[in-house]
Parts: sequence; C-alpha cells; structure tokens
Amino acid sequence: MTLVERKTGLVLIGRLNQRTASETRDMIIKLLTPFEKMVKSITFDNGTEFNYHHAIEYYLNTTVYFAEPYKSWQRGTNENTNGLIRQFIPKSAAISLVDDKQIKKIQYLLNTRPRKRHKFKSPADFYSKELRRIALHGVI
Repeated sequence: MTLVERKTGLVLIGRLNQRTASETRDMIIKLLTPFEKMVKSITFDNGTEFNYHHAIEYYLNTTVYFAEPYKSWQRGTNENTNGLIRQFIPKSAAISLVDDKQIKKIQYLLNTRPRKRHKFKSPADFYSKELRRIALHGVI
C-alpha cells in the first residue's frame, strides 16, 4: 500500500498480507497516525478494500474522497509513485514477497531522491521545510 502526501511527495509504504477492508483500514491508520494533525483529506480509488473509509475519517479526523471510476489521473501522484516503486520491485516480482526491511529501504530511497518539481530537493527535505513553515506560522 502506498500513501503519498500531495504537496511534498513524501511516500509512506506499508505491506498488506491481504487486501481486505479491515487490514487496509488498520494499515492506513497506522501509517498516518504520526501525521494525523496534518492529514486534511485522502483520495482513494473505488476498491472494496476502502469499505471502512468512515473509520479512517473518524480515527484520523479527516475527509475521504473517492476518485471517479476509470479515471486514474485523479490519483496521478499515487499512480506515478507506484511506477517509481516498480523500479525497485519489477512487475514480474510479487510485492507480497518483499519483506518490511526492503519496503522501508525503498521508502527511504524514494523520500530522499531529488525531484525536479521541488527544484531538485527531496520529498523529505521539502516536507521538513513545510513542517518548519507550519511551526513558524502556526497554520495547519
């Protein structure tokens, strides 16, 4: 499972053993709880694994939106990030066989990779800059 912060491109990756609604809900809450105060909204596709979106909204105090069916460009950042992950895990390889240590390494590599859209700063650097700006101005 990949979650991407829209503005900075910071990536959070979690491995699901099954794509059930309850496991998906639990993983999203686990990944986003440290960022709870900053999560304004989440956009999902229309998969059944997101059936417990109301619980996610409640626990993270956020709003959930759904992309329209067959309009993957409405979640373009996430689709692009999944392509970047495939640079590390080829399409022929089962992601379910990748262990947590490898997932954390991929997450680290993606978050420290310079991006053109941020004038070649990494998502981690850009996210840190945003946190400092928020702390300075008290705006979340």
